[in-house]
Amino acid sequence: MSILNQRKIAIVVLLAVMIIFGETTVFADSFPPPKPFEIWSEDGSRVFKWDPGPELHASYATAQAGVYQNGKLIYSVENLPIVNGSARSFLFSKDLTYFVFTAPAQQVVAFGFFKNGELLRYYRIDELVRDMTVITYTASIAFWVKKTDLDTANNKLTVVTRDDITYVFDITTGEIISDTVGNAPFIPFEEGSWQYRYNERELPLWAQKISDDTPSPWAQRYIDRAGELGILPAQFRSGFRSNATRAEFAAIATTIYEHFKSPVTGRVFFTDTKDANVEKAAYLGIVNGIGNDRFAPDTPLTREQAAVMLTRLARILGISERAISSHHYSDESEISSWAYLDVKQTQSLGIMSGSGEAQFAPQYPYTKEQCIVTILRVYDLVN
Repeated sequence: MSILNQRKIAIVVLLAVMIIFGETTVFADSFPPPKPFEIWSEDGSRVFKWDPGPELHASYATAQAGVYQNGKLIYSVENLPIVNGSARSFLFSKDLTYFVFTAPAQQVVAFGFFKNGELLRYYRIDELVRDMTVITYTASIAFWVKKTDLDTANNKLTVVTRDDITYVFDITTGEIISDTVGNAPFIPFEEGSWQYRYNERELPLWAQKISDDTPSPWAQRYIDRAGELGILPAQFRSGFRSNATRAEFAAIATTIYEHFKSPVTGRVFFTDTKDANVEKAAYLGIVNGIGNDRFAPDTPLTREQAAVMLTRLARILGISERAISSHHYSDESEISSWAYLDVKQTQSLGIMSGSGEAQFAPQYPYTKEQCIVTILRVYDLVN
């Protein structure tokens, strides 16, 4: 081959490469990288922040979205897609406790309902759209929806699909309240009619319900540390996100007491449980019965009950009480009179804080991972 022909070939190849990369650049420019955004609650006290971070080409943004109050993280949201991420993808309740996330066009799941960042329920597009021939692929996140209307006063979401089916959802549960499906025919997917086959696609990460056995990201290091210190009883090695019971708290409280002190030999007996840890914790004065020699071991622990038990545990471990903090919770009137001083004491000691800067939520259940975190705070105060 002559040198001239070799040069011609080289020039053609170079031009082809330039054309290919030029086309790629134009395509990339048509989909600008997602930008961070904020959504505020109606009263301005909370803000939802979404930031894709530096990894713009990653498939998912992990723990880069969350609700903040006075600069403090209230809850985080994991595994939300970066692609097409924008404020238009979210519909929030007034206080940002609940939100609906609309999936990008590339995902089999149409949208999901969340509470405090936890997925309650999700819906596939083919569960809601009856006539699949009306769906065409576009880059829009609303490619299957004709209209949405969120009634924040009643936490109701109305969705009208492309084939004119109307659904009304309760965003606090994710359940369908009503619909106009009636006798609307369901037209099944026909191969080649759309770019994706629903039945052959895996659910995206955010649509996979999180197991109670998977700790929240903020709790993982505390759980690991408690395990290393040997103060994690068997009841607290699974179900981290589930509500702790009164008996389960007695187990972890007894474990940390015996870690610092000698084994408990005394017992207080109850008619509705033979749990040795409950009997030990009652003997120590950490827990009390509910009357008539009953303990109610399987009753979920509330936040104010946890505060009382943590204060008693701290006291018998020799932790000095501190002056009551002047900081007030906006819902202090909801704290039971028998728990008030202990709630304030756990706040002063730094053992237990509110569910946000403004509230304590005394009647809310207390999870196992929350128990582990606050028990570790007691551990550190003893040391």
